[in-house]
Amino acid sequence: MREDGRQAILICAAILLVAGLTASPASALEYETVPAKVQPVHWSTEPVRQGHLRFEGRAVNTFIPSGYCLGWPKPQIDHVELVERPETTARPYKSAVITIFMVYPEYQQVIPPPETPDNVVYNACAGLGLILHKRIKLRRPPGDLRLFDGSSTPPRRVWPPRR
Repeated sequence: MREDGRQAILICAAILLVAGLTASPASALEYETVPAKVQPVHWSTEPVRQGHLRFEGRAVNTFIPSGYCLGWPKPQIDHVELVERPETTARPYKSAVITIFMVYPEYQQVIPPPETPDNVVYNACAGLGLILHKRIKLRRPPGDLRLFDGSSTPPRRVWPPRR
């Protein structure tokens, strides 16, 4: 009888295992789609060596620090707006305002249930660092210009740095 009992237990375990693998559990979690968004971002120039910024012709190299969550799509540079301003009496220098726009693609996130315990976290982000590079061509030599980041109001001066 012992062997018959063991065989019956093994058969029941096998049936439960197969049933568990083929059954699809109903998820109690709901998801929402966070729409894509385009927004201006802060940028910086390449690292300055000995107080001088290295320009290549009429181009400036910009770096955009960003990041994204593991499993979500990576953000990308959408477009760049460049406004070169002449010297005026109110602004006794030539300048360029560069505004870089990033697109953050749509993604799915969990809608937490109404009665979520304090020790349960939804939508935790394993953040991944990301630095994007964009080379921007100017109409004038950049050495004659003051460069401003147009992502804030008023635009933030990037080059030459304030002392």
